[in-house]
Amino acid sequence: MPGIPQPKKLSTQASELTNDILWKEGLVLDGEVGLVNARPIQEFSPDASGFETLLEEEYKAISDVDKAFVKAIPQSVYNHFHHVLYWYRLSMQAVANGVSSREQEQLINVVNSHDICVPSGAAAYLAGLGDFEDVTGVKHRMTSTEPNDLGHFGRATAQTHHLYETSPAPAISLQRVLEDLHYTNDLLHLYSVSLKADFIPSFQLRKHFASYIINIPLKPS
Repeated sequence: MPGIPQPKKLSTQASELTNDILWKEGLVLDGEVGLVNARPIQEFSPDASGFETLLEEEYKAISDVDKAFVKAIPQSVYNHFHHVLYWYRLSMQAVANGVSSREQEQLINVVNSHDICVPSGAAAYLAGLGDFEDVTGVKHRMTSTEPNDLGHFGRATAQTHHLYETSPAPAISLQRVLEDLHYTNDLLHLYSVSLKADFIPSFQLRKHFASYIINIPLKPS
């Protein structure tokens, strides 16, 4: 059995004692030798279901003290206005992260061209949307699925229904505004509010949710 090979040239200087693992010096990141602690960035999608409840409660609170307000601004218009501001806030964050789309930038320009007054509750909610860093130092980046060019998320299916449950679709709230207008102009109130064909859930989803009603009566404001 051959013996252990001996070094041909012996070092004349003692090596510094360390506790580093042997392969540490083989890792190089950003010009630094050794292990680098890079904290992860986690992405998350906001859930606006609570925003809808806030809008209804704040609208009622304003209406209770200002009777002229409810006559001039119906609930449908109030909600649609804030839905636009919701996507405006998400668009602003997308710009800050360098991932904004052309449509988001256009929305920002439109909103910024108007003087807007937002009630305190909704303003606080919108201001709270955005990226954040938790107590452990992990950064969380807000992302979202934008509505399509028509202002909604397409036909409600098993793959898209969660978007309607967690994000306001401007086209849906705008349709409610138009239906309220039709209701006001129809003195006999003989009309039926139904979702457009583009919004009606697929047969598979309706079958899964047997109690789902296609013709959804919207209570006029």
